[in-house]
Amino acid sequence: MIDRILRREDIAGGALHRWTLLRGPRGRALYLQHFRCSDARSMHDHPKRFVTIGLLGGYVEESLEPVLFSDVRCRRRFVAPWIRTFPARHMHRVRVSRRGCWTLAYVGPKTREWGFLHRNRWIPWQRFHEVYDERRCP
Repeated sequence: MIDRILRREDIAGGALHRWTLLRGPRGRALYLQHFRCSDARSMHDHPKRFVTIGLLGGYVEESLEPVLFSDVRCRRRFVAPWIRTFPARHMHRVRVSRRGCWTLAYVGPKTREWGFLHRNRWIPWQRFHEVYDERRCP
């Protein structure tokens, strides 16, 4: 029923369903998101700073954290409820639990282009999607 009230977007081959709840100036927005399955094998960053509030379910996040002159790979489990914030350059991927994960996400204005880290090389998202297949939910 919510699909009839608010427009749903299917992202990453249906791995994420996203409903726009509010739109603000300069690309700001509030989304309700349902992570249905894990995202691409390669880590990605974002074009906007964002804040997420975990509502139901959870995921394991694999991320690159800058430490001195290198990056360290980290793995952390998040189970709702939570509140987190990320800069646009935060490089990560999520492994969603079997039950999926529901979040509210606030995104700020666009600050950069985004892409994927593949074989230690950053690739703009358009190029990545042309060359590599994304995981699709069953």
